[in-house]
Amino acid sequence: MVVVSSVALYFTYRDLVDYYKVDYTPIPRYMVDEKDITAINPKGETIVIKNQSAYYKAVECNRAESDEWYETLGASADLNGTVGKQWLALYTERNENDAPIVADSLKVVVGSADVPADYTTGIHMFGSDAAYNLNNSQLVWNNEAKSVYVYYTVDKTPGNESTGKENSAGMTGSVTTSGFIVLAGVGGLALGVIGTLCVKALLKKKKKA
Repeated sequence: MVVVSSVALYFTYRDLVDYYKVDYTPIPRYMVDEKDITAINPKGETIVIKNQSAYYKAVECNRAESDEWYETLGASADLNGTVGKQWLALYTERNENDAPIVADSLKVVVGSADVPADYTTGIHMFGSDAAYNLNNSQLVWNNEAKSVYVYYTVDKTPGNESTGKENSAGMTGSVTTSGFIVLAGVGGLALGVIGTLCVKALLKKKKKA
């Protein structure tokens, strides 16, 4: 019984280690939306245009070079603090073609997906049509964690007119002329989460590569 119990405890411990072990992929330092760097020419062809203000840059943190994830993530910030299932990066942009975010308009809503009054736009993923739950169960271990959404408004005063894209929560990014833009970045890839044959095969393939 002692031997059987010891073996069972060992395998349980090993499964837990495998479950909580995460190998993060690198956080892209820059992101760009295709619509900001492409146009349609008279022939109906899609061409690439020069737009230096179209690039989103990952927000940085004070991660030390001695940190275990510095080699992979560098100074790019992870909103989950490198203790989640995946990383979640925040990206900012300066774009003279759109209105700036009003800093004191940032509003956090916890435990509800209802959009607050007078708000239409929230921090969201690239390509998404809605504000993103920063406590998404795909990112954090606590599946019971309350949802967290962040909303904001933009400055429409004269001189800050935009193209109107900021009026949709589905836009790919809110832009600014005088400040930074707030945008939810893409999550990283978590590997070694569950000790199934399928995941083990993926891990072996990744290590081989």
